[in-house]
Amino acid sequence: MEKTNSPLLLPYQIKRPHQWQEEFNNTHPLDIEIGFGNGEFLARLAGADPKRNFIGIEQDWQRINKAIRRISRDQLTNVRLLAVDAFVAFQRLFNPKTVDQVYCLFPCPWPKKKHIKHRLFSNEFLKLVNSRLIDQGSLKIVTDFLPYRDWILEQESQSGFRVHSKVVPVQYDTKYERKWADLGQRDFFELQLIKEKHISIPVQEDMTIKEYLVETFNPERFHFLEQHSAITVVFKDLFFDSDRDHAMVHLIVSEGHLLQHVWVTIAKFDKHWVIRPTEGHPFIPTLGVAKALDLVKESCLRI
Repeated sequence: MEKTNSPLLLPYQIKRPHQWQEEFNNTHPLDIEIGFGNGEFLARLAGADPKRNFIGIEQDWQRINKAIRRISRDQLTNVRLLAVDAFVAFQRLFNPKTVDQVYCLFPCPWPKKKHIKHRLFSNEFLKLVNSRLIDQGSLKIVTDFLPYRDWILEQESQSGFRVHSKVVPVQYDTKYERKWADLGQRDFFELQLIKEKHISIPVQEDMTIKEYLVETFNPERFHFLEQHSAITVVFKDLFFDSDRDHAMVHLIVSEGHLLQHVWVTIAKFDKHWVIRPTEGHPFIPTLGVAKALDLVKESCLRI
């Protein structure tokens, strides 16, 4: 992929796992901030230590745009931003034992009982972070919500970390810390997790996505066979150009923490119809995407 001046990287447009030393053109230590918000803390870290490389992970586009402007304003060359779910990033974009430090300041605590399943830093995620950290690497989490701190402590069993917990004063000068401080909160809860034992979790690799040939296709009788399980594939729409004998199927594929909008082309070629991913619509080639194309093929065969 051609280099640009933007610090933003999209996960489906870069190598997976990414070669971060090539990205930064150096061998400096690599640190990650999960949920960088407006980029204040991330930019301060990067500006204070140009001999370290920094990755920020965020999904909110308004926050990402603010961080891009901040990084550009400060002319920081040792920062990259990833617009992706943190779980997916650690699964697919970082090789084992390549990350020095991970920070997460004031993550959403999901305080309601029915929302606890959405919390970051489950035992599964802690083990994943462990696998990407170097030996004696660290994970720092700061929260304003004591029950969330206690929940994380319950998750750390067998995660390979030694945990230090303490109460800290206002000190990070981020949006959410200022918010709670303005409301009168003076004590915050910091967890420092030091890697003591390596948990081996391999990188999730891309799948080879096959094309299919079918003899017939009738758009008027096409009925997609949805799948609802560990891999969920849902039909959204079908567009057909009768002049070109060309159809596009819009699907949503959900697997684990990754949700993708996938477009599949069904096009007449000689005496057959070719089923393949639509050109120009990027995606991460996963088992779910492979299953989506297989379901399109099966749906065509049922016509």
